[in-house]
Parts: sequence; C-alpha cells; structure tokens
Amino acid sequence: MENIRELLMSRFGYSEQDACVLCNDLEQLDQALVPVLTKWIKDSDCSDSMEYSGYSINSLCAEYGMNFIAALLTLDWIIKEPEQAIPAIKSGIM
Repeated sequence: MENIRELLMSRFGYSEQDACVLCNDLEQLDQALVPVLTKWIKDSDCSDSMEYSGYSINSLCAEYGMNFIAALLTLDWIIKEPEQAIPAIKSGIM
C-alpha cells in the first residue's frame, strides 16, 4: 500500500493524511475492482467502461467530474450498497 499512497500523492496531489485514508478504503475494495486498480498502478490508465448498476469509472468521471480514485471507490460503494449508493448519486450527493 506504500506504493499506492505515493501514487495518490504524486498523481492526484492528495496530502499524506488523505492518501493514507484512501489506502485504507482501497484495501477493502471489492474483488471485481482490484484488476482496475492494478491496471492504474502499473500504467496510470484511468479509463474503464465496465458497468455496475449502470455506472462505470468513465461515466462517473465524465458525468460527475470525479477523478479515477473517487470513481473507483464510488463503484465499490455501488457494488456493496446499491440501495444507498445509487439514490445518493442520482440526488447529487456526490
């Protein structure tokens, strides 16, 4: 996770504290999303069109202005708690 923390700070400008919090969240990432994170770690590719309940990293970035990590964690929330996440996204809570 040290590598991810460094990448979060260098690629997105997160503070060390914020990067640590995000690393903790990423450690609990749904297994379906781990390959997407791994791809980002290796080559900084921030695109992915695989949809979960009608949302993808690409759509969340384009429609809601999220960065890759925010979109990834939002997808994780959608996978784990769709009944809470989807209405929250649609209502503009994001």
